Amino acid sequence: MPALISSSYSLPRIHRCVRFRIIAIFLFVFLLLESSRSVHSQQLAVTLDDVRTAWQTREARIRSLEYHWDETEVIYAKSMPLEQFGASTGLILVPENDLTMKRQHAFAISGHMTRFSFEGDFYYPHEGISRKKRYFSISDGLVAKNSHDSDPSKEFPRTGFIAKDAQSFDANNYSTKPIIMFARPLQQSLGGIDIRDYQIEPKRGYIDGHECLLLVSTKHPWKNGKCIYWVDPKRSFVVCRYEEKVGSRDSMASAGFDVEFQENTLLDWVPLKWKVNENVGRQQFTMEGTHSEFNGNIAIDRFRTEFPEGTLVTDLRNSERFIASNNQGDKRIITEAEQKRGATYQQLLTTRSGEAKGKFASPANWWLRGLMLFSLIVFAVVCICRKWIKRT
Repeated sequence: MPALISSSYSLPRIHRCVRFRIIAIFLFVFLLLESSRSVHSQQLAVTLDDVRTAWQTREARIRSLEYHWDETEVIYAKSMPLEQFGASTGLILVPENDLTMKRQHAFAISGHMTRFSFEGDFYYPHEGISRKKRYFSISDGLVAKNSHDSDPSKEFPRTGFIAKDAQSFDANNYSTKPIIMFARPLQQSLGGIDIRDYQIEPKRGYIDGHECLLLVSTKHPWKNGKCIYWVDPKRSFVVCRYEEKVGSRDSMASAGFDVEFQENTLLDWVPLKWKVNENVGRQQFTMEGTHSEFNGNIAIDRFRTEFPEGTLVTDLRNSERFIASNNQGDKRIITEAEQKRGATYQQLLTTRSGEAKGKFASPANWWLRGLMLFSLIVFAVVCICRKWIKRT
């Protein structure tokens, strides 16, 4: 009987202990949820000014930059659509087997000056083969130039352009954009981001466990297009992903890239690898950094390279065309008349400006030359006859 009584008295104590534990668990979960809500509300409080300030700070810290990386492009067998090359006929030759090409890139920045170059294999679909190609571009914040090897079907060896404005020719190149968005996202000649054109989406995105803010802008050259930058607040707002989407619905990105970062003692995080995504054909572009140097001394001559001799240059500022010379003062101007007459590159090289193909070199003008010659003969005969009549 005493044992029964002691047992009956222990039951309320057990119940109280269980209730206490349950209450403690609920309290712990409640505090955890409140803590997560607090952290999330802090993230929601991030503003565009916070993003701009972080980018400005990093731009100021990177006085100069030299970055080298390797690019691997894979073109899958029978995968290249004709529309990609503006062709509606069957003249495009696609590879029968998977084709892998390697290229080496280098990007240099000093203040507002930039230089980008690459060398490696490119596929020429009109010939169905790959060839070596070299490219360089420079921008000093005032003038931008680029030059590259011409298509093998062209008679001139190199082509060059001078921009209408100071924007680098490579500002929207997906192979360089991750570096640009890391080092110069706000500089007008490169990233050119006006943060006022963007808004922060309420939803969040996750990349490899990192929560990212989505900066979205509908200022896009394509109808119903938008640009989306995925930035990581915990890693100084670095751009982890970029997407371009077209269409009214939230469809798959038409193009973009994903970036992996590595820790750096000077700049916290630095791009290491990136993959370009393009939903045109079945191609794959991957980049991997091989060397980087920050705030070193870069000779200013690196940003003043002139066009190699013989380059066919188009100045987009005034529509002027010329052939570059080692002596820039002696560049060979190509006149509009020569272009209309269809003067070839070799004819332009061997004549002075305005003389290529001659004034009446076109076969269609043979009758005009004959008429002029006949008129001169008639005039000479008339003059001779008049003199002879006067003497007699």
